[in-house]
Amino acid sequence: MYVFPTGLAPELVGVPRNQSTDIGANVTFKCTATGLPKPNISWIKNNDSFALQSNPRVTFINNPHSLTNHKTMHSQLFITRVKKEDFGKYQCEAKNSGGKNLSLPAFLTPKGTG
Repeated sequence: MYVFPTGLAPELVGVPRNQSTDIGANVTFKCTATGLPKPNISWIKNNDSFALQSNPRVTFINNPHSLTNHKTMHSQLFITRVKKEDFGKYQCEAKNSGGKNLSLPAFLTPKGTG
């Protein structure tokens, strides 16, 4: 018996980009995904999906593109007053009932380093 998928796996249409910044500055990573049903977006730091939830300086801003678009989700990861421990690898993961899709890594590095 063939079971039809319940949706289309999310497609990442906007992914986080590498950034370098100074200690104490603010940084925003962005991620946009489309899918049916509309995907949820979560963020992963250094392969740990819980690392960001314990950081009080991290804010997640998730908003649908518009009320008329039922497929697209836009997410921002906002870090205020960057500290040394914030540097590392960031990825967004879009998930729905059709599957999941993980972005390529974006790195947050100190300004002035290669």
